[in-house]
Amino acid sequence: MPTFSPNEANEANEANEANEANEANEANSVASLNAYAGARTSTLLAQALFNTQGELLRGISGYGSPFLGNRTLDVNQAMRRWSPDVRQRLYQFQLASALHMDLPDTREDKVTLWRRTKLNQPVSGVRKAEYEKLVTLWRPEYDYRPATSPAPASAPPGSLEDELQKTLDMSALRPERTAEILTQVNPPYAFFAAVLNLQPGRRRRTFELLSAANTFASVAGQQFKHAFRVIRPGDRSPLIQPMVATPGHSSYPAGHATQGEMLKLVLASLLGLPSTAETYGQLDRLAARIAENRIVAGLHYPVDNEQGRVLGAELAKYFLECATEADTPLAWLWKLASAER
Repeated sequence: MPTFSPNEANEANEANEANEANEANEANSVASLNAYAGARTSTLLAQALFNTQGELLRGISGYGSPFLGNRTLDVNQAMRRWSPDVRQRLYQFQLASALHMDLPDTREDKVTLWRRTKLNQPVSGVRKAEYEKLVTLWRPEYDYRPATSPAPASAPPGSLEDELQKTLDMSALRPERTAEILTQVNPPYAFFAAVLNLQPGRRRRTFELLSAANTFASVAGQQFKHAFRVIRPGDRSPLIQPMVATPGHSSYPAGHATQGEMLKLVLASLLGLPSTAETYGQLDRLAARIAENRIVAGLHYPVDNEQGRVLGAELAKYFLECATEADTPLAWLWKLASAER
């Protein structure tokens, strides 16, 4: 039998304790509720549950004695029962189903997003609707070549040369903005939460509302981006050299600007903040700074942000109107978020 010095014995004991701790952690992970919910694969837990079921059902014949009566969930019960990702799909369907945009193959000077105002009764299996303009954006001046195709008067001003120079000049701020730029690649909820002291434990529905608003701003914004199909600053100039990977979609209008304006206005409405309030001013500057950081990073021209905020403001109006439509998923969420303190 081998012998150990006191130090070696202590090391052996520590090793055994470490192994036991690792085994305990592994057991916890494969048998946890996350494993049960499917967040991770656990064949051990699946086999254990199957074996347990077999033992528990001994002596029970057929299908047992389930409840066979009527059981209907009302909308409120159903919404609470559905998982958050399912609710988000319901919110987005409600918001997007009343919208329409023409997407021609040809290059257009302007693009309009329409909203449905009336849905007529079906006639011979055909149901017609009436629409009104929600928002129109014009192609920016920098996306025209003056010598061959001059920009129309309504185009947001700013030549390509000027916009590229402004974007390049803003890159000087990269050292001091790096942390913000990198953390704002993902939705910047933490930045808005910091201004308003929104704690996730007390504001679960508020954060769910922010996610719905942010996602909708992206869905609608991507339609405009696809319609205009404007290439990025880094595609124009090798001097830009973006500090994060250029996103795989169009430059105009800016998505972060659209989403930031949306989040600002939805939060202000939810919390009853007038535009004269100090906190509203902070939210406004925050939305502008988040958008500006994307220029600093080399991903956008300044005009992209200007029109992104215009789009965000119009989408926010529509979002807030949808939140008051009775007996809808978004109205359910708005009511709960409004009650949080």
